[in-house]
Amino acid sequence: MEIDSVTKQKVVRERTFKVRLSESEYQLLDANNPFGSIAKLLRQSAVDKATKIYNSKADDAEKIKSTKIVESSYSKTERNLILELGRIGNNVNQIAKAINTDIAGTGTFDKVKLLHLLISIDQQLRELRPDDR
Repeated sequence: MEIDSVTKQKVVRERTFKVRLSESEYQLLDANNPFGSIAKLLRQSAVDKATKIYNSKADDAEKIKSTKIVESSYSKTERNLILELGRIGNNVNQIAKAINTDIAGTGTFDKVKLLHLLISIDQQLRELRPDDR
């Protein structure tokens, strides 16, 4: 998340600029990207270059500081893992709600179905972390 250091608010971007890239240009940008997204890389590169051009022509009092995008501290694999863990957590919450609703109501509580669901979650977690076996 990028935060404007002057106002301490999240920056809202309302403008869109489309860029077409060849496959080789895309691969070059994607392979050497420290920002996690090509949009962030292009935005930061363009802002840095524009700031340098502006500052080379401006008086000392009018020069502006370059802003830096906060880099993502997670790799693509880590973000996918976090997303999958969030999905599993959502499933656990749905199971807990169903159990609590069933216990509070007059319906029958299906312990066998719950056990199958919990075993399924355990198997999914083991697939995500095979080194923990």
